[in-house]
Amino acid sequence: MSSEGEGGPGNGPSATSIKRLDGVLPRCMPQSTITSRGRTTIPKAVRDALRLRAGDRVRYWIQDGAARIRPVRSIERLRGSSKADGRVLSLEQMDCAIVDGVLGSGSAPKPR
Repeated sequence: MSSEGEGGPGNGPSATSIKRLDGVLPRCMPQSTITSRGRTTIPKAVRDALRLRAGDRVRYWIQDGAARIRPVRSIERLRGSSKADGRVLSLEQMDCAIVDGVLGSGSAPKPR
């Protein structure tokens, strides 16, 4: 069971102290109710801001007296996001490419 009502006194931080991912301050702070089994529904505004879909996993942690939530992104979500040119690289070639990316082009020793 969940509720997305207005935040009020005693309901946590004020709306002006929380920013959405897109940098826009929310008009009201989304809320939800915890069931007797410890479950809650993540409010739609939060799901939209974090781009969460059904089946996604989230990670929680406590920081500065507040609960934080972050999506756990699967490597599978990256499938198809990059175009391959058909070359197969060795691990040594990949390591060199990483060094080149960090230090600047041409800095890494070329594999033998």
